[in-house]
Amino acid sequence: MPKPTLKSLAAELQVDVSLVSRVLRRVPGVRVSEAKRARILALAERAGYRPDRLGRSLKTGRSRIVAMLTPDITNPFHSLIFRGAEHVAQQAGYNVILMHLSDIDETGADVVTPLTEGQCDGVLIAAGRADDDRFAPLRRAHLPHVVINRPIDGGRDTPCFAPDDRETGRLGARLLLQAGHVRVAAVLGDMRLANMQARLEGFREIVDAAAPRVETTVVADVRSREEVLAAFDRLMAPPASRRPTALFVPHSIHAQLVFEASLLREIRIPQQLSLLGYGGIAPPALSAIVVSAERMGQDAMRYLLARIQAPGETAIAQTGLGAYPLTFSPGCTLRPPAGA
Repeated sequence: MPKPTLKSLAAELQVDVSLVSRVLRRVPGVRVSEAKRARILALAERAGYRPDRLGRSLKTGRSRIVAMLTPDITNPFHSLIFRGAEHVAQQAGYNVILMHLSDIDETGADVVTPLTEGQCDGVLIAAGRADDDRFAPLRRAHLPHVVINRPIDGGRDTPCFAPDDRETGRLGARLLLQAGHVRVAAVLGDMRLANMQARLEGFREIVDAAAPRVETTVVADVRSREEVLAAFDRLMAPPASRRPTALFVPHSIHAQLVFEASLLREIRIPQQLSLLGYGGIAPPALSAIVVSAERMGQDAMRYLLARIQAPGETAIAQTGLGAYPLTFSPGCTLRPPAGA
């Protein structure tokens, strides 16, 4: 049995080939009745039609593939970004490939450079340090790209969709102080990242204004699991009278590590230590600052697709730097200190 093609499907249905193509590609705004659309889709399914992506790519000069670069595919925050981005891309007939780009080391040229050689039509960057030259090949190749979750150049040259991370730090400090804590601490991640720098600045702004009434300890530039646990152990070392009574960890995985470490070390949360985390979705138990990572992924992908489809336009849409509201998910790990 010959392989079904757009021409054979169109001939059987007695419609134009271009109509079959647009319906199967789910091009928005196609003028076709629902009955005819249903017949086209049903015939394609029965016949086992599969699009010739390579042929279409050669004809149009586009792969209809977008790459997303992430520093940690196990991070639930990045999973939510990917889910939002993929949903928008699929609606537009694009596929998304997920690629790992480390924040820890300097490697990455072998990941970024091939993307400029026709493998994809655009790149969604959810990785990268504040000053990161690994993305220079994308700029030189004029390959559309958008940054999400953290600026890589101060937000000057590359469109960025991210929350106000300085306000994240401020809100974290306010929540600890409003709960009545006067010995507070924060554990922050890789300080080469713009979002971590801003969170530290915001946190410091509030706690410094409350000094000397509030005693503050900050452990910054914590990158690995081992470093997170070592920082936690230093903070909780004897004597108990010097330990913080509240801890802010604005990183979803690091906050979970601290929560688990407290259980293993028999430190009762929130009775002995209040814990405030951060994430892209409200966790069931952990008190946390929440921002919609999925919405960021959706907005960034819409902007990227617009740039792909209209590369000469510079004002396609507004970027979302600082445009995402922060909410507080109360959970049960942030409470007033004992005896308050």
